[in-house]
Amino acid sequence: MLYMLAAGMVMGPAGFRGKHYSDPLSVYPGWIPLFRDKVKVPADALNHATSERKHLLPCIASFDLSELSGPVRMLSKDGRMRDVASPAARKRKDDIALLVRAPLPPILLSSINFSSSEDRQTFESAANDVSNVDLSSHRIEVAESLFSSDTEVSWPAEQPQELLLEDGSDTIPAFGQALGGVLAMLYHTANRSDLGLAAFRLVTGAARDKDNDLVQNDTILAELPNWVDGGETSEQADTRARLFWGVVQSLVDAQTQERPQTPIDVTLVYLENQLDLLPEMEFRPRLERLIADMRGFLGLGGGTITELLERHKGSLSRPLLLLCLREHCTDLLEFSHPLLNDAEYLLAGILFGVRDGWLQLPKELRDPNLSAYVAFRMADAEHRKQGDNLAMDAPPRPKSLRELFTSPSGEWNSMKKDVAVELASKCNWNDCIQTRITLAEGDLPESFERKGLQVVLPGRVTTVTEEVDEAKFLHRLGQWPPIAPQIESEVRKKLVSLQEIEEKANGNGSSCG
Repeated sequence: MLYMLAAGMVMGPAGFRGKHYSDPLSVYPGWIPLFRDKVKVPADALNHATSERKHLLPCIASFDLSELSGPVRMLSKDGRMRDVASPAARKRKDDIALLVRAPLPPILLSSINFSSSEDRQTFESAANDVSNVDLSSHRIEVAESLFSSDTEVSWPAEQPQELLLEDGSDTIPAFGQALGGVLAMLYHTANRSDLGLAAFRLVTGAARDKDNDLVQNDTILAELPNWVDGGETSEQADTRARLFWGVVQSLVDAQTQERPQTPIDVTLVYLENQLDLLPEMEFRPRLERLIADMRGFLGLGGGTITELLERHKGSLSRPLLLLCLREHCTDLLEFSHPLLNDAEYLLAGILFGVRDGWLQLPKELRDPNLSAYVAFRMADAEHRKQGDNLAMDAPPRPKSLRELFTSPSGEWNSMKKDVAVELASKCNWNDCIQTRITLAEGDLPESFERKGLQVVLPGRVTTVTEEVDEAKFLHRLGQWPPIAPQIESEVRKKLVSLQEIEEKANGNGSSCG
C-alpha cells in the first residue's frame, strides 16, 4: 500500500518492479479486484496478502467508484466473468467482485482500513520513515468488522477464466510515471517565469492567448504538448528537438526493462547511436563534444559549471549537462545560474521529471492539489495508452502562486498587492518591500537625517504604506526552498477568494480552474 501511495497509482504487480508481495492483485495481473460492499473479503484473500512474509500486515482499501465510468468485469463465486458497461451495473446474487483495469488513482480511495490501532500505528510510522508518502489527504481507519472475513467464498475463485484476460495486460506504467514527474516539475517551475507558467497552463488545458506563442518560441519546448498527449514529435521538429525528445523516450523505455541502465548511460547510448544518423553533418562535432563532456562527469574531468555552460550553448546541450550535474528534481530546483535562460531551465526540469518519475519525488514536491491532479493524469494516460475507455472527472487543475498573483491584463489590484506585502513580510523578503511615506505640505529639505536604522523626517507624516516591487516579488516566488505550507495555504485562500470576487464582477459565475 505504501508503494502504491508513493507511486500515485493503484496498480498491478508489474508496477512494483520485483518489489511486490503476492496478494489478490497477483491473481488477475493488470486488473484490480474490488469486492462488493455487501460481500465480506474472503478469508483466503486476506491470508494471501500476508502469506509471503511474517511482518506483513493486512489492510483493506475501500474505493468510491461513483465517478468512474466505462467497461469493467464482474466476477462470480464460481470464477465466471462477464463484461458490464460500468461499475454501476446491476449485480447478480452470486457476484462477489468487480475487476477494474489498472491503474486507478488513489483519489478514488475512500479509506485505508486496519484491523487494530496497533496495525494502523505501524503503517503510519512506516509512512513517516519514507520521504515520498504523504498520508495527510487519506483516511486511515481501524475497522475491525471488515476483517471478520467470509470463509465460504474461496479465493481465487474456483474456475478463473484467465483466457478472458489478455496476455501481457499487466505492464510497467513507465509513461504515466514519467508524465507525473514532468507535471510536478512544470508546476514548480511555473513560479520561476512567464514561460514556465505558460508551459504549465498549456499542458493542463488552460492556455491563455500568449501562452502558446511563448512556448512555440523554442523549437524543443514546442514539442512538449505532443509528448504529454503520448504522440510523436511533429514533422516540423528540427534535429535538436528530435534528439531531446528521443532522449526522453529512451529514458521512459528503459524503465520497462527488468534491469535498466542508469539514466546517464541510457542518455549517452542514445546520443552516440544518433551520431551516424544526423542529417546535418555540421551538427555532429558539437554533439561529439557534448557527449565527451557528459562522459567527463563520470570521471574526474569536465571543468567548472560555468566553463561547461559557456562551452555548450542552447536548449539541447545545457539541459543534458544539468542531467549529469545534479541527481534529483529537488537538486535542480535549488540550482540557478546566470547563463541559464528560462527555456533551458524548463527543459532540464522535464528531463529530471522523466528520470525521477512521480515515485521518487519527496513530500515537499507533492502539494495535495497537485498530487490529486497528477494521479488522475497518470492513470488517464495509462488507460489511453492501453486503449481502455475508463473515465472519471478530473480534479481541479492546480495553480501556482505566480498564476494566482498575475492576471490576463498584467495589472495587480490593490487587494492582491496587500496579499503580496503580507507574504513578503512573513517570508522576510525585505528586498521586495518598499515603504512609501507621504509628508504634510511644507518646505521640505532635499535630504533627510538618518540615525542608525531610523530616518528623521521634519514635519508631520500623513500616510505610510508598504508595497512590493512586483518583479523582485515574482523572482522570490520562484526561488527554493518553497514557502512554508501553512503560510502558502493562508495566502492561497485569500487569492482564491479575490479571484472569485473578480469573476463575479466580470460576470462569470463559475471558475475555469
